[in-house]
Amino acid sequence: MSRARAEAMRISYSEEEDYPGQFELWQANCERSLRGREGQAELRELREALLALPDKRLIHGSLIDAEGEVCAIGAYAQRKGLDLSTFDPEDETDKVGIIAGMPKMVAWKVVEMNDMELHSRFTPEERYRLMLQWVESKLQSANAGKPQPANEPAEERQKQKNETLP
Repeated sequence: MSRARAEAMRISYSEEEDYPGQFELWQANCERSLRGREGQAELRELREALLALPDKRLIHGSLIDAEGEVCAIGAYAQRKGLDLSTFDPEDETDKVGIIAGMPKMVAWKVVEMNDMELHSRFTPEERYRLMLQWVESKLQSANAGKPQPANEPAEERQKQKNETLP
């Protein structure tokens, strides 16, 4: 089994579609989940978990390593009070995020970003910095941190944005 495939197995993922466009639909639903109220709340928790790490480093391919370093989901789960030693560190990490309180698709996207987008060619310090940037880019700042409805038309959002400009 290839290393990339082994890393992909840390999330509930299949490369085969049951019907055409299934993967694109899944990704769109993930983005909607990230923008939703629960997704935004848990992304804020993830940001706080990352900022609270004593060493600004994130591992990939495992929930926690022998030295106690963690991936993004591991940092989040520890902040939520989960004992990471009760989980298989190399098994479906998205499920750990879900158990800790993340919506399923948010957990999936966090693991995808940590392990698949920011894979082994990045140092743990770079992965931390880029993961924190990604989380902050997904947090919505409009309306004092309240997420906009995911199904609101783009022109309505733009109109509201223009009305708030000086």
